[in-house]
Amino acid sequence: MAIESWSENTILVDLAPHPDTPDELERVAALLNDTCDRDLVLDFSRVHIINSYSISKLLRLHILLTEAGRRLVLCGVCPAVRAVLEVTDIDDILQFAPTKDAALSVCNPTRSRGQTADE
Repeated sequence: MAIESWSENTILVDLAPHPDTPDELERVAALLNDTCDRDLVLDFSRVHIINSYSISKLLRLHILLTEAGRRLVLCGVCPAVRAVLEVTDIDDILQFAPTKDAALSVCNPTRSRGQTADE
């Protein structure tokens, strides 16, 4: 898992494939428990399977961020994972973006991917 402080407003997490996904989501939640002062983008492009434990972690992250007035955006979600989220009706409460760049622009509408935090 790679965690990148992409801007002063956004954390970007590149998730590892299953079976490490639930543990990584738990680590992200623990990180956010300390401070929920930024939006979170989760890149699912390497995740092709999701289980109920991962779904519960996603819900926990969503609640944590929503209560803090921040947002959770999932990007790069493959059709199989998206289908599981749709069957469980969780897709209605989560925010999705097709690509990492699109997700980052949702959280940082005035900053493009090539800019540094100082620009």
